Amino acid sequence: MEKKKRPDRLERLEEALYSRNAARLPKTERLSLLPREEQEPLEEEKESVSLSDLVSRETEHPHRKLFEKIFLFSVAFAILAAGFAGYRFFLGGPSVSEKNISIIMAGPSIVGAAVPLSIDLRVENRNARSIENAVLKLEYPKGARAANDRTRELSTDTVNIGSLGAGKSSNRQISMILFGQKDDVQTFVARLEYRVPGSQATFVKEEVFELAIGSAPVILGVSIPKTTVSREPFDISLSVKSNSPEPIANVVLSAEYPFGFSFISSEPKPFANNNVWRLGDVPEGNTKTVYLKGSLEAENNEERTFKFSVAVSGGAAGSATNQIASSLETIGVSKPLLSLKVGVAGGESSLSTQPGERIPIEISWTNNLATQITDARIEATLTGIFDENNILAQYGGFYDSRKHSIVWQQSGNEDLANISPGSSGRVRFVLAIPKFPPGEARNQGVSVRVVMEGSQPESTVPITADALLSFKFKANPSVSAYATRESSVFDQTGPVPPRANQTTTYAVVMSAGSSFADVNNALLKMSLPPNVSWNDISSPGNEKITFDDKTRTLSWLIGNVSADDRARTVTIGLSLTPSVSQIGFTPSLLSRPEFVGTDAFTGEEVKVSLDDVTTALPQDGNAPQNAGTVVK
Repeated sequence: MEKKKRPDRLERLEEALYSRNAARLPKTERLSLLPREEQEPLEEEKESVSLSDLVSRETEHPHRKLFEKIFLFSVAFAILAAGFAGYRFFLGGPSVSEKNISIIMAGPSIVGAAVPLSIDLRVENRNARSIENAVLKLEYPKGARAANDRTRELSTDTVNIGSLGAGKSSNRQISMILFGQKDDVQTFVARLEYRVPGSQATFVKEEVFELAIGSAPVILGVSIPKTTVSREPFDISLSVKSNSPEPIANVVLSAEYPFGFSFISSEPKPFANNNVWRLGDVPEGNTKTVYLKGSLEAENNEERTFKFSVAVSGGAAGSATNQIASSLETIGVSKPLLSLKVGVAGGESSLSTQPGERIPIEISWTNNLATQITDARIEATLTGIFDENNILAQYGGFYDSRKHSIVWQQSGNEDLANISPGSSGRVRFVLAIPKFPPGEARNQGVSVRVVMEGSQPESTVPITADALLSFKFKANPSVSAYATRESSVFDQTGPVPPRANQTTTYAVVMSAGSSFADVNNALLKMSLPPNVSWNDISSPGNEKITFDDKTRTLSWLIGNVSADDRARTVTIGLSLTPSVSQIGFTPSLLSRPEFVGTDAFTGEEVKVSLDDVTTALPQDGNAPQNAGTVVK
């Protein structure tokens, strides 16, 4: 008989779900959600569990004991740390707090500039422990000076305090003089660096104190017109009055000019750059004044601002960096009733010239009045050195050789008869410079002063305007260099004409001079070809000749060349060993000679390039034909 298969759990569950006799089906015990260890064991399980099984169950999780050990160690460490902290707090002594350290300054918060100032500084240690190696570092306000020496500027200082016990203090007195303008606020910094016993760390306590300038040491007065006419001279008066109970040393007055300002003169004369005046010491209550004259060029109704400053310097050669007073002054500029300009036609800006030049000069005008100008007349007067035989007057002008002037009037130019409001016009002439100016032309030039006059309807006051144009003569250097054998001051060797692969010596004579103006820092430099060598000889021996072997550059350091003196001359010795590749050629001894310097009158750079110096002997009358051509 086949054994009946026992249904599995899924089949039994399905049968119980769909059976009408679910109540008769055997009940299955539900499993508890509690851990197995907490469940009540079945009777048969209770009987089968032995003591060894219980021990093995307890050791099923080995990490549990490790976690317990770590937890116990952490608790113990926390207890020890708390105990150590308590020991240090209760038995090891109190700690040092920065809050219990004070830097106190006793002195006025508002001070007078240039007046000696005393400040009491006190460092207090209110901690229950001492501090060690205390150092007080001071940073003075900018421009502060020593009270006992006004020329000595104070920047930083260091005060060694050392050890400062609990509840103790250290006092110091600081003296200085402050400079500045009224209502300026200056800062004084005190920084304490210290250590605490048992520590190598450095702690810092810092305090910043503010000092206000209550009164300026000087009173700067500026007298300047509120308005001026473009290009018309005007005066400025600058006064510096002491407001200090003690003399102020090394006072310096400076000006910052606006765009378009032209300096004309001042009394006293400027110390530098036409805008710095050293006034020296100003005693108590005294005043020093500078009178300044200049002009402004600007468009109609524009404004220009000047800045004037007073400062003190560290001495006669010191820089004026400590400003104690300043003033900004604005001036309005209006167009002249009649605008007049003179310049080089075509917009050229160069105001230097040289012999033989012909310069086109243009004179232009504009009527800025609301009424017409009648019967206008223009006169351009020439002064200096010029060629009056080649003056060319245009636009109806006439050159009057007696007055050295060119005149334009309505009889020759109808535009001058009646100039309407806002209208403009122009005339021209050509200024000729002589090809051979006289000897007195040194550091000279030529100037053109133009004056224009006209009348207004129903007014007897004439309308006038003037303008000036000046040219300086450029330095005219004369430079030469040539090779020679006959006039040499040195003994010469080698064949002439030069032969390939044989050495021939030469003397090179160089000269440099100038006319019309001196040349400063003059230098004549040139290059030596590879087969040419300098023999390290020159005459006269006081002339400076240098040779750079790396660049093969030979230089004659001439220095200053005076237009009054005769040309400077030097002779040097060279050697040439021609190559067979140079047969039939005249090789160079010196390549690309160039003279450079600075025109002492115009300030412009002077440069003259020369031809190469070759083996040709143009100055030697007895030299054979083709003396410089290399032969076999």
